[in-house]
Amino acid sequence: MRRAMNLLALLAVLASSLSAAQAQPVGPSDPNATPETAALLAGLQRIRGEKMLFGHHMTDTFVITNPPAGADRWSDVKAATGEWPGMWSYQMNFATRFGAADSMRESIRFAHELGAPVTMCWHMGNPVTGGGSGDTNIDIASILPGGANHHLLVAEMSRGADYLETLTDSQGQPIPVLYRPWHEFNLVSAFWWNLATPAQFKQLWQFTVEYYRDTRGLHNLLYVWNPNWRKPMSEGDIRANLLEKYPGDAYVDVLGLDHYGDINKPGVMEVLREIVRLADERGKLPTLHETGVSIGSAYANPYADPDWYIDLLTALKGDPLTATIPYVTTWYNKPSAFWVPYAEGVNGYEAFMEFYNDPWTGFSGDLPALNLYSRLAGDVDLDGRVDDADLNLLLSAWGQTGQGWTGGDLTGDGAVDDRDLSVLLSHWGDSVAVPEPASLVLWALAALGLARHR
Repeated sequence: MRRAMNLLALLAVLASSLSAAQAQPVGPSDPNATPETAALLAGLQRIRGEKMLFGHHMTDTFVITNPPAGADRWSDVKAATGEWPGMWSYQMNFATRFGAADSMRESIRFAHELGAPVTMCWHMGNPVTGGGSGDTNIDIASILPGGANHHLLVAEMSRGADYLETLTDSQGQPIPVLYRPWHEFNLVSAFWWNLATPAQFKQLWQFTVEYYRDTRGLHNLLYVWNPNWRKPMSEGDIRANLLEKYPGDAYVDVLGLDHYGDINKPGVMEVLREIVRLADERGKLPTLHETGVSIGSAYANPYADPDWYIDLLTALKGDPLTATIPYVTTWYNKPSAFWVPYAEGVNGYEAFMEFYNDPWTGFSGDLPALNLYSRLAGDVDLDGRVDDADLNLLLSAWGQTGQGWTGGDLTGDGAVDDRDLSVLLSHWGDSVAVPEPASLVLWALAALGLARHR
């Protein structure tokens, strides 16, 4: 009887463990998401509270500092810290409008090779007039399904889908993208989609997801929904204000917020905390997706707050809710306006370096250990085993730079050398093996049987 009770107790513990696992954050909204896309979402959930990745928009496209001799890629983040950002962000317009499709694709592949998540927004031009994203001469109803100009919206979205289809890694597999359409949808008139009523916006968002996911078969996208912080949002019922244009859990993977300026401004942290609560309740990922010292000229303004990065770090890390945000992203650098202080003597540099040196913030050097795509350390060819095939690939690239993970750069430091070889050899023979729930039960029964014979 005692043995039977022990068995029942053990099975009860297992059932409880499995139930707890099922209560964890849900997977991608796309039920057919690629394995690596699902792994990335799970990886970002896993690091919550452990690391907050620092992201930089167009980090290797808009650069103020001069690259060292021989470097074919550079970033002001790397100039300041010696590391690449932990998160890379890009703008679809550079592929669809500005002729930078090829270079941006290579940048995205490079970031993915580092193990960094890639996010992409789109300041889509006015599909009716052909003007820019700020051209508000549009009837939103006309571009929705059934509207007279719907075909114009589809034509523009098709151009984006065509480009997204080309984002593949060195093995030809789709690169996961945290896709951020129609961002800052709650502004008054900065973008043409700001004119959408709540009902129209929900329909626009849902059509967008269905078009990319179902019509075009893109299963490497995680959909990021994020308003911009505005004072009215923090007045009255914050939750109701946020959800006014929420398209539904089946169409969203990440709930984010854009905010520039003082993070301690009344109402900002309150809204950000509510973003985290809403995300947690829905099994989604919360984030501060776009932020910076200010809009306008940012640190090109000598009067910009030199301690902004310290204030951001202190506020987010010191709050039990916002400390679980897994990444923040800031805007790109150009001489007339920059958000990353890139060198000693530049306003904000000391605070940025304090932010960088805090163990909670994540840059490229942290990515191999974080293993966000569930890559097996040492598995150069990503086949789930560390073996002679990986060793051959690493040795064939020995001494080279700019190779990325599948070229043998397992540490993400830009070179294939003895440190990468050490990683590979220390994991020789490792393989990916995740036990199924049924296997756990069988293992427990076997363990109980062995215990009986001791």
